[in-house]
Amino acid sequence: MMVREGTEVKLVPRVKLWLEYKGEPVIGEGRANLLEAIDEHRSLRGACESLSISYRYGWGCIRKIEKRLGSPIVERFRGGYGKGGAKLTALGRMLLARYLKIKRTLERELKRWE
Repeated sequence: MMVREGTEVKLVPRVKLWLEYKGEPVIGEGRANLLEAIDEHRSLRGACESLSISYRYGWGCIRKIEKRLGSPIVERFRGGYGKGGAKLTALGRMLLARYLKIKRTLERELKRWE
């Protein structure tokens, strides 16, 4: 489809957000969703199931973040059925909160241009 000169074209801005540490990506939308789900379900397995991702993939995402930051972002509890679980550490909560705050700010600004 060609746009004729002088015709108004509605262009909608979009951005993809991720946070880096020392030049390496740490968190983007997918990993933020995973951290939110862990916080909600108090379980890595439950979080992965709710997002329809494999436990192995979810565990790999957490390990990559922790390796890049050099500190744990999820505290895990071992146990039998119903006794195990996971929760975000203070660093994990800070990381998620910072990502979500920047995302909301960007979304608010982008709406001004729609």
